[in-house]
Amino acid sequence: MYPFSDHSSSYGNRTSSIPDSFSGSVLNEEDIAQGTLRLGTSDLLVRGHVHGPITTKGSVHIAESGSTQGSICASEVRVAEGAQVSGTVRASDLHIGGTLQGAILVFDHLLILKTAHVHGGILTLQRATLEVKLGAQFTGTVSEVKRSFVAPDSPEPHYTTKMNGG
Repeated sequence: MYPFSDHSSSYGNRTSSIPDSFSGSVLNEEDIAQGTLRLGTSDLLVRGHVHGPITTKGSVHIAESGSTQGSICASEVRVAEGAQVSGTVRASDLHIGGTLQGAILVFDHLLILKTAHVHGGILTLQRATLEVKLGAQFTGTVSEVKRSFVAPDSPEPHYTTKMNGG
């Protein structure tokens, strides 16, 4: 995988070296990608900037120098301290250490670290865990879905169930 794949607070570590075992795509700091990125099952490390939606059954990591504008749909999403994300994020496992503006749909685990700034609604499945570290900034609502209404790798939800809080 890539750094910050566990539940520790490693996001405070500003280094983002890629382990030798990383086999995904890397968007370097000077790079700008525009348009839809459909990666199948590949992992993506964003050090540069993406303008458009990202969809993968793999993982997406936005490094401290990276930013995205558009939806992200992935199995795992990591937003490092200093990273900027604007758009809806759908993931089984989501860790936020940077800034995220947009709706969040999480299926298993959401971790909002103390360095995070989150602006938008959070929707979780009933089985999901939500952790917010002391010092994190969150503006929005949290709602829970009683049963699954969308697969984690599906880019579009199918709202067929009632939600709490709204």
